[in-house]
Amino acid sequence: MVARHLGQRQRGQPALGIRRLSSLFWGALYQLLLLGVVDRDAVEGSRRPIARGAPGAADRWATAGVVTAIAALTDLRLVPPRLSPGFEHRLSRTGVALVYVGFACGLALAPRRRGQRRPTSR
Repeated sequence: MVARHLGQRQRGQPALGIRRLSSLFWGALYQLLLLGVVDRDAVEGSRRPIARGAPGAADRWATAGVVTAIAALTDLRLVPPRLSPGFEHRLSRTGVALVYVGFACGLALAPRRRGQRRPTSR
């Protein structure tokens, strides 16, 4: 119990690798859902094949919200307590909500493709 209180890993707890794998999974799900964004102009009243559009800001934020809601439901309700993140025991409900808001922001604001960089200010 002392190890949990101090934030150290207890014997029998899953390794940090599970956390990393789940982050990769949620990121991959986010990217897959963004691939489903279509060009709305190509769909309405056109005989052209449906064209994939570049996701706009609203698409990225909506997708990030959906993925974050699924991740929160999975982390906090569906997985066994042994595999849950653990921070929910130390933070208030507001704190837990802020963790997931940060997660959604990270998904929505991250560069869309590898090699695509955001400009840095100097």
